[in-house]
Amino acid sequence: MTQLKPERMAFVSSIRGGYKIVGFFYPSSAAEIKGVVQICHGMSEYLARFEKLIVRLNEAGYHVCGMDMPGHGATYELNKEAGYPKGYFGGLKNGWQVLLTDIMGFHEYSVARFGKEGLKYILYGHSMGSFVVRSIFSTPRYNRQFDGYVFSSTMGHRKDIGFGKFLTGAICALGGKKRKNDFLTFISFGSYNRRIKNPKTSLDWLSYDDVEVRKYAEDPMCGFRFTGDGFRTLFGLISFMQSKEAYSNLPDRPCLLTYGDEDPVGSYGTGVEGVIGKMKAAGADVSSKKYSPCRHEIINESMKEEYINDLITFFDGVKISASA
Repeated sequence: MTQLKPERMAFVSSIRGGYKIVGFFYPSSAAEIKGVVQICHGMSEYLARFEKLIVRLNEAGYHVCGMDMPGHGATYELNKEAGYPKGYFGGLKNGWQVLLTDIMGFHEYSVARFGKEGLKYILYGHSMGSFVVRSIFSTPRYNRQFDGYVFSSTMGHRKDIGFGKFLTGAICALGGKKRKNDFLTFISFGSYNRRIKNPKTSLDWLSYDDVEVRKYAEDPMCGFRFTGDGFRTLFGLISFMQSKEAYSNLPDRPCLLTYGDEDPVGSYGTGVEGVIGKMKAAGADVSSKKYSPCRHEIINESMKEEYINDLITFFDGVKISASA
C-alpha cells in the first residue's frame, strides 16, 4: 500500500483549558478533483486506520481529511501530559455536543485548506463515528454544510440508553470521569461475541480476518476502555441520534447506510434496517447496502474492494448543493 504522509495541524478545542485537536489532510493528486471526504473514526481507534480507504479515495479524485477525536490517537498523545487519559472527552456534561462543535470546526479548516468552488463535501462516519455523523445530519445548523453522508456500521434503536445516561451521569458525579470503567465496558460490549462459535479472541466480532483482529488487539491506540466521561459522551450521541427530534430535522441531502449482516453493533442488520425505515419515513434521501458474510469493520472484510467501489460510486453520484 502507498505510504501516506498527511499534512498535520492542531487547533484549539471547544473543550477549553488549552486542549487541542489534531487533524490531518490527505490531498489528492488526481487530474480531476471531485470533492472532499471528511472521515469520523470509531471508538478506541484513530484516523490512520482508514488509510487503505484514503488511498483509494485519493486515486478516485477526492481529497480526504479527518481528526483524531479527544482521547484518541494523536490528539491523546498531544494532551496526555496535561492529564487527559485515553477514552476521555474533556469532562463536560454536554461532551457529545462539544464533539460535534469540534467536528464542524475542523470542517471549516478543511474548507480553508481545499476551497469550496466546484467541490462536493461528504461526511463519512464508522461505528461511533457514524453516531457523530448521524447527529450532525440531524442538526439544522450543521446538516446543510455537507452535500452527502455515509453512516457505516451504525447502531439501531437502544431502549436502555436512558438508563445508560443516568448511570454514566452518576459515575461522573462520583469522581469517575477519568477512570476506565470495566462495568460499562462489559454491559456495552460483553455480548458482542455471543453468536460466534469458538471465538479465538474477545474481538472476533470486529472482522472475519484474523490478521486484522490481531493488528487491532496489538495496537496500543486501539481497543482501550473508555472512561466514565467517554461513555457519557457515547451515550449522549446515541440518545440524540435516535430521538424524535433527530428524525424530524433530516436535510435534503443523500445518505448511504452500509452494514454487515453479522455485526452486533447493528443488531445483525435488523437495527440498521430499522434506522433506514425511520429515515425513509421522515422523507430522507436514503440508500443502503448490506454485506454478507460481514462483521463490524467492512473495510477489513473479504469484500473490502466491493465496499470501497460502492462508496466511490455513491460519492460520484452526490451533487453539489446550492445551499451547502
